[in-house]
Amino acid sequence: MTVVLACTLVCQTYGTGSGLGYTSDITFNIGGQEVTRRIFVDAGNITGGTTAFELRFAARLDADYNNVGFFIRASGRTAAIDYTCTVENITATAFRTDSSSFS
Repeated sequence: MTVVLACTLVCQTYGTGSGLGYTSDITFNIGGQEVTRRIFVDAGNITGGTTAFELRFAARLDADYNNVGFFIRASGRTAAIDYTCTVENITATAFRTDSSSFS
C-alpha cells in the first residue's frame, strides 16, 4: 500500500524591502521511512503577513502493516529575526498500489 502524508506550512513574512529571510526544516516519517525538506522563506521580498507551502511525502509499505506510525515535525533554524511557522491541514491517505495491498 502507499501512504501519503500532507500538510500546509504557514510562515510569517515581513514585507517587501525588509531583506529578511529564514529557513525551516520539515520532517515527514511514515512507518520509519523519513525525509526532511528544507524550506527557505524569502520573507523580505513578498507582502507582509503570511505565505503557505503545500508539502507531501509518500511511502510504499508492505501489505502486512496493520498499524502505521507517522509524524510531521517542524524545526526552526538560526535566523537574524524571530519568526513564526505553523503546520496545518495535516492529512494521511492510504491507497492500494497492487493486488496484495490491504490483504
